[in-house]
Amino acid sequence: MKERLGALLARYGYALAVLAIAVSTAVFLLGRTHFAKGQWALLYLLIVVLVAAASGTGPALLAAVQKAVGDYHAARAPLYPLDAIKRLGYLDEVDTIECKLDLMGAPALTEEQVKLEEQRKADGKRPLTRSPALIFKAGEKYSLRTQTVNVTRRSEKFNPFLARTEDVEHSGQELAIYISDGIADPTDKESKLCEYVFMDVKIKEDKSTAVQVGKKQKWASTDTVTIDFTLQQLAAHFVIPEVPDVATTNPEGYRKNLDALAELEKITEALSA
Repeated sequence: MKERLGALLARYGYALAVLAIAVSTAVFLLGRTHFAKGQWALLYLLIVVLVAAASGTGPALLAAVQKAVGDYHAARAPLYPLDAIKRLGYLDEVDTIECKLDLMGAPALTEEQVKLEEQRKADGKRPLTRSPALIFKAGEKYSLRTQTVNVTRRSEKFNPFLARTEDVEHSGQELAIYISDGIADPTDKESKLCEYVFMDVKIKEDKSTAVQVGKKQKWASTDTVTIDFTLQQLAAHFVIPEVPDVATTNPEGYRKNLDALAELEKITEALSA
């Protein structure tokens, strides 16, 4: 009997890991008002250890990963519903995005055009004018990735000690969103898809601001990032995934905290009266 039970646990260990986390989460949700988060973590750890003892390290690892993912989604939930612009910060969790409204823009340069533009820049000539074309079509999905880029802005500031105006450089980092003009194949090392950069409109329109690090095309010789579209265009032309807030992910706990705040307000008003 013992050998048979051991064989069943070894055979269905991964199913046991999924079932154990699902059942324990359901039980914890029913009693979440009586457990602190630290107690939740200890109980989950006990379940992972039991799964490891019964079925091996593989299913236990799966149970631990499921627990970590559950904790992450509980912690990432915003305190209030977010509009489309604020939800852009969560796009680093997706690999594709759907276009809902056609977006026109200047098409990306080919390898030959990039070299020609660099030569014109070296010669002090103006860049070539590119006619707008349909870049993203409504109803189609496109590959997406995010990257932190360096942003440098130059300005002037009066120095009262020297009684003169000095040049000041401000540097920091911003999130850049790259969207390809198709679905990228991770196994295709010779992909010819072009990426278009989306960043805040203030950065795009400020001529004194330079954005660096991250190449638009692999053959480009410069690390300067050219901003093609704004975040406002991204929110208007693409389907931005919803991000459930705490009132949605934990309605009972949210209501309990609101009641506690209301009680504190009553006490504060009573003390100040």
